[in-house]
Amino acid sequence: MPPCFDQLYQLCDILDAELDGRPVDRDLAHELATSLAADYPDIAVTLRRIAERMVPPSLEANAA
Repeated sequence: MPPCFDQLYQLCDILDAELDGRPVDRDLAHELATSLAADYPDIAVTLRRIAERMVPPSLEANAA
């Protein structure tokens, strides 16, 4: 199994938790999506959208 699969599965688990209304680690989701987008350009657009949606509160404050 390629190493990226572990990261993709982690991101899937976070998205699944979000869908269920459970708390999610937005920092980790943002980090995973950003990292995967940089490493896998074929799916980068989708992953950047996830990263944008998962901007952690610490980064949201800096953007304001």
